[in-house]
Order: sequence, then structure tokens, then C-alpha cells
Amino acid sequence: MVRGFTLLFLYIISVSVHAAPTDEQLDNADYLNGKKVFQQRCSACHTLAENSANIIGPNLWHIFNRGVGDDINFRYSDSMSSSDLIWDKELIYKFLRGPLTLFPDSNMIIPEPVPEELLTDMIAFMMIETDA
Repeated sequence: MVRGFTLLFLYIISVSVHAAPTDEQLDNADYLNGKKVFQQRCSACHTLAENSANIIGPNLWHIFNRGVGDDINFRYSDSMSSSDLIWDKELIYKFLRGPLTLFPDSNMIIPEPVPEELLTDMIAFMMIETDA
């Protein structure tokens, strides 16, 4: 019986630790830290501003609430192009934790997933900078 409760407790903890940020967490995020994380980990391949060019990856302006693979000026992998998913904070969170888990043929290779403790700041920064 104790073993069952222990396993349930560990499961609940693991789910809560790896959950997408809440609106409150995003509202209280550290913008400057998010900017730093994005610049260090993402800006070599992605731009955020309206009318900015695609680089190795697509421009992310208005990515939130846009369909996965919807930028007609960028060539996505087959699984992303054919996806019916919509980018929201939960999907972006999952994607940044492991792109190949969601889209096995994704061209986005992250040498190391963004650490959990930096994701909220980075997603909040992205939301502000992409007019979400």
C-alpha cells in the first residue's frame, strides 16, 4: 500500500515539474533572462520580429495560435507540414523539451533541451516579442 502511494506521489511530482507554464508564471517571468536564453539558444536560427527573414529556422512572428508548418516561406519537415496542431504555450513548451519527440523528422535539432528552469522566461519573452 505504501509503495502504491509512493509511486502515485512520484508520478504527480513528475507531471507537475514538467508542466507547461501557467499564465501567472508567464506574467511573472523574467523578461531579460528570457531574452538572454533566446539569444544564446535560438537566435542563430530564428528571428522574432515582424517581416524578419527566415534563417535556418522560420521567423517566429505570430507563432502563437498559428498552425504548425503554416509559414509558406519556409520548408518544414513532412510531419510538421502535415500537422493539424496549433502553436500555443503548451505545444511550444513540449517542442522545446524535445522537438524530435513531437515531430520525429523535424529539422530542428537541439543539442541539449532548454533547461526546465529557463523555459518559462524564454516562452514569456517569445510571447511578448512575437505579439502573442
